[in-house]
Amino acid sequence: MSEYIKNVFKANNKKIIENVKKAEKDWRVVEKRYFNLVDKIFKKHPWPNGKYIGFASIFMMYPRDVREKTFLFPGIIYKNTPPVEVVIGHELLHFIFFDYIKKKYNLNIDSKIKGKEDDYLWKVSEVFNSVIEDWDTYYRIFKFKTPPYVAKNFYLKMRRQWSKDQDINMLLGRWLKNK
Repeated sequence: MSEYIKNVFKANNKKIIENVKKAEKDWRVVEKRYFNLVDKIFKKHPWPNGKYIGFASIFMMYPRDVREKTFLFPGIIYKNTPPVEVVIGHELLHFIFFDYIKKKYNLNIDSKIKGKEDDYLWKVSEVFNSVIEDWDTYYRIFKFKTPPYVAKNFYLKMRRQWSKDQDINMLLGRWLKNK
């Protein structure tokens, strides 16, 4: 596996470097509006301190490490690769989401909630991101909608709640309070 990865990076090195430069440029176009909107969504909750680092990925999966503040973004553009700035915005939402629920609900990324599946908080964060990414106000920044890929019914319910009241405390309180 490591030989395969080295070979793919080596064979695509020039293109990956070009894509990283393009990602930096494309992110600069949206970042101010993005951070202003996220500040509104999270009621000016401060971003967790630290240096956020993105790494180019050769795979079509872009995990993040909330504690280390690292994330992956597309380094190679395949047929169905989402725009890089969309991936970056998505991953950054996770960082502030988990910091917010730590401060507000004393929940960590790996906290377990009685009566819920072990990955409940991860699902809440993914569904929350999908709801925000589907919201017209967010869409106007990126011009791209990402379909929810976990818990479709969960997503539909949270989306209805958000469309009625764009208040982070009301929304997350329904999913995390007294759980």
